[in-house]
Amino acid sequence: MTQGNPNAWGFDGNFHEKTQIDSGALSADTTLVMLTIGGNGTRFDNKIQTCVMEGCPSEASMKADIDSAVAETRTVLEQIHAQPPNATISLMGYPLLFSRTQACSTLVSASQRVILNDMAEYFENEQRELALHERGQREVPVSAVGVRGKAHL
Repeated sequence: MTQGNPNAWGFDGNFHEKTQIDSGALSADTTLVMLTIGGNGTRFDNKIQTCVMEGCPSEASMKADIDSAVAETRTVLEQIHAQPPNATISLMGYPLLFSRTQACSTLVSASQRVILNDMAEYFENEQRELALHERGQREVPVSAVGVRGKAHL
């Protein structure tokens, strides 16, 4: 458990609070953990801004950020599993960034929306693959639930 000065706990995105893993909320009595994770690590906010101001970043650079976020997710899943070892972990997905059917933005072009949504789907697919790997290879009881209601056990 994280001790000491709360200003040293994590970064601004955590509002200088302890991580939920360190908060004491997980125990041997925990039976279900549901979470979304990795959204900040993918830096989609920066990617949208870059698309508007300069043109979308390369697919390779966007996938590199996503792959890094997914790798960090693996570590967090292992940390969660270590505390309530009998809990089922449900890794929840994120929605698409933009509607596929309506132009909801005049700043982000239709082609840019397709690129960004494709990256959001890539992120969800990578998280699903991670959940399948952790479940099958490491025997971590994790499932991935996509935002379109599809469970990936």
